[in-house]
Amino acid sequence: MEAEDVQLRLQRLYKLTADEANTLIQSALDSRKKERLLQVRAQSKKIAARVNHKVKSKERNALKELSNTLEEEWKSRQRERLEKAEAEFEEALRIRGEAQRIAEAQNNSNRHTALEHDLQKKRIDDADRRYQIAVTKLRQERKRAAEENQEREKHKHSALEKERVRAAAVAALGTPESMKPKAEDRTLKNKVSLHNNDVRVKDSFYDQPDHAVIPATSEDNIIDAFKAAEEQARLVEDRLRSENIRHTEAAMKSTLRGEDALRKVRLDNSKTTLESHLEVLRRKEFARQNAGSMAATAKRLVTSEATKQFQMEQIVADAIGGAGYSVAPDPELDISSATDSSAPDGQHIPYTHYDLHEEKTTRQGNDTLKLNSPQESSEMSLPEVTQVPSILKTSNSAIPRENHSVRFNDEQKQLLKMFESQKREMELLLEQAKIEHEENLQQLEQAQASTLEVIIIH
Repeated sequence: MEAEDVQLRLQRLYKLTADEANTLIQSALDSRKKERLLQVRAQSKKIAARVNHKVKSKERNALKELSNTLEEEWKSRQRERLEKAEAEFEEALRIRGEAQRIAEAQNNSNRHTALEHDLQKKRIDDADRRYQIAVTKLRQERKRAAEENQEREKHKHSALEKERVRAAAVAALGTPESMKPKAEDRTLKNKVSLHNNDVRVKDSFYDQPDHAVIPATSEDNIIDAFKAAEEQARLVEDRLRSENIRHTEAAMKSTLRGEDALRKVRLDNSKTTLESHLEVLRRKEFARQNAGSMAATAKRLVTSEATKQFQMEQIVADAIGGAGYSVAPDPELDISSATDSSAPDGQHIPYTHYDLHEEKTTRQGNDTLKLNSPQESSEMSLPEVTQVPSILKTSNSAIPRENHSVRFNDEQKQLLKMFESQKREMELLLEQAKIEHEENLQQLEQAQASTLEVIIIH
């Protein structure tokens, strides 16, 4: 009886309340989340270090090959230049020798042809003398003809001038009494025009005589008809000049307005294109940053009631029996166990976008756990249990543990590379868009400056 009482008392002591069980479950889940996040971060850092090492090694090899290739090309070009220079020097020497031989032969031939040159020079001098005599005679004849034409035009102009003066004097005389119109009555006469029934409108008219005299102008008062014609021509030229200036200004203003409108349309088109490029870049960047969380959310598993019960009982058993549940690190991904020189330094590993994504996942609620790779949700799920272990068993036998580690397959590695290449392409597109925008602004400023200069000049 006493043994049974002791057993019952022990059972009552070992029995946990619901709050205590939930607290233990939550603390165990939090510790497992932290360990899992640390594992994923270490793995991401190692992958980034490996990729960085490979890229740098490839870059060094490419630079070395490029330097060797450039050196070989430079040597070959130097050899070609030396050979070409030697060939040109030999050709120049040959040409110089031929020129010297030709000059000597020419000197010998010049001695024999000196008399012929003297005779030819004499003939040329005689021809020049005859040419000068003929040119002098022709100039004299042309001068005489020009003087005769000028005298003829002068007589003609004087005759026309006398006729203009006579006509102006006759026009300036008064009208004879016999040719003046008779005086007529100019009283106001009302003539009714068409009107409507509402308003009676009357138009007044003056009966003008048949032979109305046109009043004289300022040009008619000038006695000299030639001066009157000059004044009239000057007025016509001034009017034409003013019309030309007005038409030119209107054409220039319309051209400037058209160029300004076309420039505005081009600027609006460039702004629209730039905004579309930026929108595409934003969408791609958003898809790249949220790729891991979207994949994890899509493949999140819903644990069953049996799995939750198994988790609770396993945590309680670990707490009672001291077995504990811990996540063993992957020996292949453990950085601390690396002994070769290629192992990355934990203090100098660059901060990548994987770390940024891990920090985002730690800020999420405690109810869900978002992982960086699509495989993690399936690896974190516990196996199905056919027999639920009893919480009263206090055996210290070790509970089988699962090794939670992430191994990226070829498809996932290719996906990561694709994300990196997309990021570089987006950065290049953004730089190109910025450069195009700056060029458009510079062109707009130059066009405005040129427009202002043209307006100031005119």
